[in-house]
Amino acid sequence: WRMIDPDEREQAALRAATPLCRDTPGLAALRWIAVEDARDTADALPRRAPTRPEGVAFLQFTSGSVGAPRGVMVTHRSLLANLEMMCHAWAIRGATDGVSWLPLFHDMGLIGAAFVLPYAGGACTLLSPGAFIHKPSRWLRAISHYGATFGGAPCFAYERCVRRIEDNELADVDLSRWRVAYCGAETVRAATVERFARRFAAQGFRPESFQPCYGLAEATLYACGKPMDAPTTPRVLNVDADALARDRVTPVAPDSPGAA
Repeated sequence: WRMIDPDEREQAALRAATPLCRDTPGLAALRWIAVEDARDTADALPRRAPTRPEGVAFLQFTSGSVGAPRGVMVTHRSLLANLEMMCHAWAIRGATDGVSWLPLFHDMGLIGAAFVLPYAGGACTLLSPGAFIHKPSRWLRAISHYGATFGGAPCFAYERCVRRIEDNELADVDLSRWRVAYCGAETVRAATVERFARRFAAQGFRPESFQPCYGLAEATLYACGKPMDAPTTPRVLNVDADALARDRVTPVAPDSPGAA
């Protein structure tokens, strides 16, 4: 892993959280470490305990967006199986390098970037979430600088790039090596995908690099997406929303009332 653009806001967030933890004994007893200080404290962490495939690697809590919030016990076997599935789906092996600003407390950032890239034999460059939100061009400039072929985010991040990045921030930015630009964790909006591809075409971004995908904590992370052996732009199908609610797929024109 490589960390760039350390952000003082991470330290500020840690200081702000400290008083909130005083009223919660379980939180107060934990050791809190800012992301940018993680490397300095690695030697002081407890030694790794022996693991078994069926043992619990970590607990992952769902958002509750598709059901009641719950905690998921992710085993080492499940984690490795999901990492292998992503490597196969996205054809990432060997020298696959990526850039991610996604928070590591979310499964997309933790498993879909910080874990999968080293597992595939590549490197993961990490920015802080605050660094991206404050200046979205940092993400694209880092992808260009490190020649990254892999990187993804929720749909809002691509929209933010379109709306907030100025032309003068794109000098010498080359996105032609970006091969897997996955998009998930929320509704994937066709209009955003089209706007992003059109906006950054001059920097070498290819529309077929977009990889719409769906995941859920109960499946560890990745569940489905566009296969890499289909080098086409993502297909868009407009369907009747009411029919879809009744488990029926009824294609309609994009401008039809109730189209989804």
